[in-house]
Amino acid sequence: MAQRHPDPTHPAAGPVPAAALERHLRARATEFLRALRAHREAWAGAA
Repeated sequence: MAQRHPDPTHPAAGPVPAAALERHLRARATEFLRALRAHREAWAGAA
């Protein structure tokens, strides 16, 4: 599912704390890996 993310170039966007960035990147990586696994399993089942 596509999510809308804040525009990092917006003038009101300030610096992001490292912990918040880490949580965000970890969540995106987890989301990506789950989607990749689901994609692989779907293709493995089709073959």
